[in-house]
Amino acid sequence: MENAVLVDIEVEHEDWLDVLPDAPQLIQTAIEATFAHLETSQQADIVVLLTDDAEVKDLNKQYRQKHAPTNVLSFPAPKIAGVTDIAHLGDMALGL
Repeated sequence: MENAVLVDIEVEHEDWLDVLPDAPQLIQTAIEATFAHLETSQQADIVVLLTDDAEVKDLNKQYRQKHAPTNVLSFPAPKIAGVTDIAHLGDMALGL
């Protein structure tokens, strides 16, 4: 099944493209392959933020009360009653 998951990749920190020029495509491919493995007809979307350690540290402090950077932060989306057509899986922030 095609395009069962919409992946929104936001490159906030350009160093990601210096280190790994095809990072957005690799992430897109990995998420699509994972979703295809689930063999579901449910439409879904996910947001991936490629940023730096300073931003991840700020997010970690704001949402988890931990004043330190980490490699990955994930924010699962709450289920919204009555919304069944597209599931928002949540947001991920990756630091570099």
